[in-house]
Amino acid sequence: MTRRLLACGLVAGPLFLTVYLVQALTREGFDPTYHPLSLLSLGGLGWIQIANFVVTGLLYVGFAAGMRRVIDHGRGGTWGTLLFGTVGVGLVMAGVFTTDAGAGFPPGAPAGAPEMSWHGMLHEVGFVLASLPCPAETY
Repeated sequence: MTRRLLACGLVAGPLFLTVYLVQALTREGFDPTYHPLSLLSLGGLGWIQIANFVVTGLLYVGFAAGMRRVIDHGRGGTWGTLLFGTVGVGLVMAGVFTTDAGAGFPPGAPAGAPEMSWHGMLHEVGFVLASLPCPAETY
């Protein structure tokens, strides 16, 4: 079981990136140089990015659990698992609570920044949770 949990960490990043890139290149009206990737969770095919957020987040949580089983002492056992677990929880939150339409996506959405709804705000909290640990994970 521990090996499977650790394998989640090998799958999470490439899966997320692949699903995002396929959508970014095929979704009508989406410009990856202009639109944030969260906007892909809107519209008729939005369920794909929602699933991408949730599945990748659960994979990171599983990876964190596997790390905890292998590294049970010291800073790595504590901080490593917390950092990857936080990324996972943030991605799940970003999937469960969708962002608000804006920047002209999906087609027909207002061109500017929208007023933030409660679910848009929780989506942003998920984004922060998923993003903040990332610089620390590179060390």
